[in-house]
Amino acid sequence: MMIAFIRLAISGLIAFCFYAAWAYYANSLVTDDPQTLYKAALVQGTYSGGITLIFTLILELCHKFF
Repeated sequence: MMIAFIRLAISGLIAFCFYAAWAYYANSLVTDDPQTLYKAALVQGTYSGGITLIFTLILELCHKFF
């Protein structure tokens, strides 16, 4: 169970970092306002990390069930 939790945490963290960096970069092309850039990165990273956690959890449960 602990290994599954570690996999969930790592996949969510990777998704958060990747998509937050992408949002920061993409928005830095249109604005120089740091507050806007950080907000976009935080929102996109949190959303992507959360969705990744949920889908990975569902996948783990389906794998365990079947």
